[in-house]
Amino acid sequence: MFINFSRLAKAASVAALTVGVAFAAQPAQKASAQVSFSIGGSTAAAGLYTGFGASNYQSIGSGAGINGFNDGSLQAGATDIPVDGAVPVANLRIVFPISPDLGGLSLTNDQIGSILRGEITNWNQVGGPDEAITIVSRAAGSSGTRAIVDSTFGGTQDGIPAGSSGEVVSIVANGSGEIGYVEQGNLGGLNSAGGPISGPTYILFDGTNPDIIDFINNIKANPDQVRALGYDPL
Repeated sequence: MFINFSRLAKAASVAALTVGVAFAAQPAQKASAQVSFSIGGSTAAAGLYTGFGASNYQSIGSGAGINGFNDGSLQAGATDIPVDGAVPVANLRIVFPISPDLGGLSLTNDQIGSILRGEITNWNQVGGPDEAITIVSRAAGSSGTRAIVDSTFGGTQDGIPAGSSGEVVSIVANGSGEIGYVEQGNLGGLNSAGGPISGPTYILFDGTNPDIIDFINNIKANPDQVRALGYDPL
């Protein structure tokens, strides 16, 4: 996916000066509220932003969040892909759902990395059944979850394509021998083979909108609420 970075220089120079300044702790915004600005992007971070009041959040993926900010269709682009000008907001917990037929199989992160890189191809190599491993993957370049996983494990393979965290869970839940990766809050009732691994989620904005600044500072001021939503504060 092509990502246009032409608008990010302004965000880099202005947002760095306006976000992260001293602020007083304040109660988290109610989830039933709707923020006054358009925001969308990362599917993994959707629960964080809706939990802090962005009921209008568009869960469209990190790449689309960046592009939406660049083309002006979004005032705030949520992304787990690190780009110039993006302001870190919280940390994601990425886990590794496996199909129900694999039971409670528990692996080390080194084993999971070897699976996702294609070095281990059968579950019997890691104490599971004699069954081929099928990876359910997000698209490189458009998925922030994939970016975190690739960064942690030094690159991973493409597998059955999934367009969102929810689609990963659906494919894995209804499959046999599958493994995928999603933000912990999206795991549902599936077993995770290991993890979590951690990586930041970011917001892109032009640095001058006081409502977005207040929104970000509200998240940073309420670490307990961040944890309750299934994320880790910075």
